[in-house]
Order: sequence, then C-alpha cells, then structure tokens
Amino acid sequence: RFVSIPINPNFVTALAEDSTGRIWVGTHAGLRVVQTNGDVRTLKIFDGASDPLIISLQADAQGRMWIGTNLGLYCATGDSIKSFALAAGLSDSYITAIQFDRDGNLWVGTDKGGVNRFAGGEWTSLTISSGLSNNHVSSILEDREGSLWICTLEGLNRLKDVSVTPFTTREGLAHDFVSSIIELP
Repeated sequence: RFVSIPINPNFVTALAEDSTGRIWVGTHAGLRVVQTNGDVRTLKIFDGASDPLIISLQADAQGRMWIGTNLGLYCATGDSIKSFALAAGLSDSYITAIQFDRDGNLWVGTDKGGVNRFAGGEWTSLTISSGLSNNHVSSILEDREGSLWICTLEGLNRLKDVSVTPFTTREGLAHDFVSSIIELP
C-alpha cells in the first residue's frame, strides 16, 4: 500500500532507509527524514543558509547516514552532521555516488574527480589516469565477488583487486553513458 508523505519541496533526488527504519529523502533543496511514525523532519546541513542539492544517500553499518551533495560529502550521526571537504583529500566536492564495500571502505563517486576511497583514515582516488573511462561517476556497485562496478559518462568500469577494466561501446556496450547498474540474483 502506498501512503502519501507530505514533503516540500517534492522533487525527490535520493532515498535511503537507515537501521531504525527511518526513510531519508534527498531533495533539490535539502534533506527530509520520515520518522517511523510518519512524521517528516527537516535536517539542516547548513545553519541559516540554503541547504544543498542532495544527490546520494547511503547508510553504513554503524547506523550513520552518508550524504552526497553538490557542495560536498556529509555524515549524519543522530542530530550531528560532519563535513568532508576537499582539504581532507576528496578529489571533487560534487558527490554523485556513495557505496560501502564488504571491507567497510567508503567509495565516493564525483562529478569531475573520479572515484575516491576512504580507508584507514585516508582518501585515495581513481581517475582517468588510473584507467577509469571518465572522471564523472554516476553510480557504484559492489558485486557478490567483491568487484566494484563504476558507471561513468563514457563507460562501465570494473575494479577488481587493484586493476581497472573499462567497458565501452568498443567492448559491446550499447552506449558509453552508464547511469546505474544492478546485480541480478
């Protein structure tokens, strides 16, 4: 059964469920959290300023919600929000995708800086110079074998161990732009 949830603005850009059953709703003007009782709460990222465009949401194993925006990466724990900036090592502040791998590493896709990995307290990045087909990442998926699949504007990339293998129309894709990917059972 579908239930209408009043969210203003109603232009939804991202959805995620946290470990407590709350639904996090990204919009083009900030973040809303639908509580388990149906109440909708606005979560402010910036005090007193307009909130950013929410592009990606991902819950982690510790119950935190990671928030990718056009102005950076944020992590919400309870009512506290921490910012991760370019100065911390991210290659781009426009965050397009968030994924955790089976080892708990955080992978962050960006608009122009490729994909970033946060492991051991440090950021590293994969870009065109590392073998990625394009630096605009639209989606990231870890498959059941542990490979990461990275979708870009100019192809699909498989990261296995430390090797990047790009797939484009030259390898048989119908089109080079790959916006998302799923793994079937």
